[in-house]
Amino acid sequence: MKYYLVTYDLNTSGQNYRDLLNKIRGCAEWARLSESSYAVGTLKTPQQLFDDLKTYLDSNDQLYIVNITKPYTGVGPEEVNKWLESKLPNTSLW
Repeated sequence: MKYYLVTYDLNTSGQNYRDLLNKIRGCAEWARLSESSYAVGTLKTPQQLFDDLKTYLDSNDQLYIVNITKPYTGVGPEEVNKWLESKLPNTSLW
């Protein structure tokens, strides 16, 4: 399983987020990090995941798929922190 940060900004007023969110939440594993960012676990490559999600974007929207591993830092809900701690691989070079 690979883990990615999926972050997006849909810029059209009134644009429906539902289809995009359903597709993100359709990944094998996911945790919502903030209003428009998720950590997801999938067997897909970043390009494959991007290709799946870009169909829900307009020409002025933004979408990034970024590989994530430990170490990380942040603050958020306890269940998200536990998810990240239990799922993300440790590739620290420190």
